[in-house]
Amino acid sequence: MTRFHLVSVSSSIVEDIYEEGEGKETGCGLNEQIGKTFDSLNKLEEYLKSYYDLEDLEKEGMTFVTSVGRANHSEKQNGGWMVPTPDEIEQWKQKKVTLYLEHYSFGYLEVL
Repeated sequence: MTRFHLVSVSSSIVEDIYEEGEGKETGCGLNEQIGKTFDSLNKLEEYLKSYYDLEDLEKEGMTFVTSVGRANHSEKQNGGWMVPTPDEIEQWKQKKVTLYLEHYSFGYLEVL
C-alpha cells in the first residue's frame, strides 16, 4: 500500500498591492520539517486544508502549493498574520491599508 509522507512546509509573505500585484517580500513566513504520514493523498490534502486553514491547493509534482490573503495584526493583541476582514479588504481597495499574500509550499514523498 502506498502512503504519503509530508516532509516540509515553507511559506513566504509578500505585499499585495491593490490592482498592481505583488510587492516586496516581508522576510516572514514558515520553514518547517513535518514528518507526518497519511494513508492517502486525499487525507494528506484534507489535513493541510484543515490544519493550515486553507481552501484550495494545487498539486505540482510532489508538492502542494497555494496562496492566501493575509493582514498583518502583529501589533495587536493575539496578533499575527490573519485572514483579512471584509473591512480591511475595502480599506485595501482604497489603498488605506497594506494587505499581503502568503505563498505556501508543502513537500511530500510516496512511501511504499
